[in-house]
Amino acid sequence: MAAPLRGRGLGGAGRPLLAPASLADRHAAGAHRADSPPARDAAHRAGDRGAARARGLDRGPGPHARGPGPAKGPGATGGPRYQRETPGELVHVDTKALDRFVTAGHRAHGNRSKVGRRRGLGQDHLHVAVDDATRLAYAALLPTQDAAACTRFLEAARRWFAQLGIAVTGVMTDNAKAYTSHAVQAALAAHGIRHLRTKPYRPQTNGKAERFIQTALRRWAYKKPYRTSAHRNAALPDFLDCYNVERPHRSLGRVPPLLHFLMQREQRP
Repeated sequence: MAAPLRGRGLGGAGRPLLAPASLADRHAAGAHRADSPPARDAAHRAGDRGAARARGLDRGPGPHARGPGPAKGPGATGGPRYQRETPGELVHVDTKALDRFVTAGHRAHGNRSKVGRRRGLGQDHLHVAVDDATRLAYAALLPTQDAAACTRFLEAARRWFAQLGIAVTGVMTDNAKAYTSHAVQAALAAHGIRHLRTKPYRPQTNGKAERFIQTALRRWAYKKPYRTSAHRNAALPDFLDCYNVERPHRSLGRVPPLLHFLMQREQRP
């Protein structure tokens, strides 16, 4: 097993954001959960939904169909939700800027006074990559969201998914200049990765990345009054571990993404 990827924050020293080796060890002890009645029931429900979707596709959509429909392309807008069947077929990528701070702000004190606030500290940029089929998520904090940073992140995300046995073949981003840059295009082309872009002013097309970011803000970045942004950044790996390994995902039959992925992999011929 390759060494785990590390997300480098402001301090330079990284720790694994999510180490496949440690996850495998963790689930060696927790694999019995996949055979437990709740997990089996969840897997069966997920399988039943997949079979129902397949039957719906065989029959053709009804007048009020709300099924996943065909996977949407770069100009997709609205319409029914979709989910890719193959891990790595489409990875949703996005960024979120987070202010740096050296003292707790209004989220700790309950007011927005300027006491303790300093200007000019800049921002950290949360880069996220969410696999459409499995909902497995990789994320890293970088100092910028320019072309170089996006290229670096995309390569790190590709290698992270590869360590889990997932080959990324498609990426969806918005139309930010960094993502349309020659550097990003060349990096994707070098690995034969197709680049899909959202329609301008339609961020919901990349909704899985948007929803993951909202979850990250709620359950990590704004979860508690961190003393400094460095303390906040240091808590990111624990959040990612919880999200991928422990937190039930409603669209996966209330099974965590990694456990769902492992169960689905075992079921494949």
